[in-house]
Amino acid sequence: MVFHTKIVDAINPYAEKLRNLPGGWAIPIALLVIFSFPPLIGGEFIDILVGVVWGVWKGFLIASAGHLLGEIANWFVFKYWCTGRSEKYEAHKLGYACLARVVREGGFWAVLIIRYSAIPNHLTTVMFSVVGIKFWVYLLANILSLPNLFLTVYLGVIADEKNESKGSKILSYVVTGVAIIVTIAAGRWTFHRMDAVRPGIVEERKIARAARRAGLEKRMGAGAQSQRNRAYPGGNNSPDDSPTSAPLLLPRTSDN
Repeated sequence: MVFHTKIVDAINPYAEKLRNLPGGWAIPIALLVIFSFPPLIGGEFIDILVGVVWGVWKGFLIASAGHLLGEIANWFVFKYWCTGRSEKYEAHKLGYACLARVVREGGFWAVLIIRYSAIPNHLTTVMFSVVGIKFWVYLLANILSLPNLFLTVYLGVIADEKNESKGSKILSYVVTGVAIIVTIAAGRWTFHRMDAVRPGIVEERKIARAARRAGLEKRMGAGAQSQRNRAYPGGNNSPDDSPTSAPLLLPRTSDN
């Protein structure tokens, strides 16, 4: 809370100007759209800012609009330009492959629960877009997970209050406690499901490696046979492999 108060003190001189600026609410929305693209970070600070400037409810609407528009843009960019790269990454990174399998098998509920976990939403959006999840499934889960933003917006509100009332303190504790419980529960479910699918993925990779090894050996054997055929067109055997010829019998001469 002390850290958030320092942030509020730093931005307070500009808060009133931003609040009175015509269309000023569009500025944090544009910033949130930009910060939705990995590896950029800082969206949480923008959420606190809108809480300071516009209060809890209007600030929540502004933060929700910015995050939603930014992650939708994020979805389409990675869906149509980065799917091939994601497939290569999934083939080499076991943890990513496990999470992708959980999402594919769990569908909507897996997407919703993972969005409530501690995994950054702009990173999960990238994965959801490239592992085959339909857009409407992602969009619905995204909208239903927007209450996640309430905590950071509310932190800006209460940090800006000079004399925080007892009721505000109780509400802040309740909101924070609920957010922590939901985040922990969603994280535990996510990692439990990842552990459950891990053995199957490991076994599939072993089978795939064995199949590639067998195919390579078969191609190498066929290539060696082809080289022998070109070297000895008269047959499949080299001189060393030919049967030993019978000894030549000479007529026997008399000693007389």
